[in-house]
Amino acid sequence: MQIKVLHYTFTLSEPYQPGHQLTLGEAQALNSLRTDQIRAKGARLVARAQVPFGQGQILPQPILDSVRSSISQLDLAFEFKPHPTVSPPTPKPGTLEAAIWEVASIELELEAAKSGFPPPSQAQIAARACEAEIIESGRRRYAQYQDVAAQELAALLGDL
Repeated sequence: MQIKVLHYTFTLSEPYQPGHQLTLGEAQALNSLRTDQIRAKGARLVARAQVPFGQGQILPQPILDSVRSSISQLDLAFEFKPHPTVSPPTPKPGTLEAAIWEVASIELELEAAKSGFPPPSQAQIAARACEAEIIESGRRRYAQYQDVAAQELAALLGDL
């Protein structure tokens, strides 16, 4: 597969082929995504190499060979890297959202313990916290927290 960066052409491999694990469309999609990522890095390399010579000037052959070598190395060493996962924010303690989150977390932890699965992730807890029965249980728990807080406050004020 060939890519163009400015007016320079570079040749890349296409390591993903249809067959045992991939369909033709999947292989083409992976190769296309891979090529786009290498092209973006290659564009930065060419732009950096172009700086001393001025924009629009043709790179001297030794510099161009060095850029080609760097792009070939990118091609050989390229690996898809997972995107960092972003955990949903946990709610502030003492809020209705925190009570719902707590109920969802407890239910998922119990299910995981019974089935032998690992503890739930923040994303799993957030998804479970959207279920109607969990929200209702969270509301009941929050009301209990409010009752206890009111009793504690009354006891404190009564002691004054």
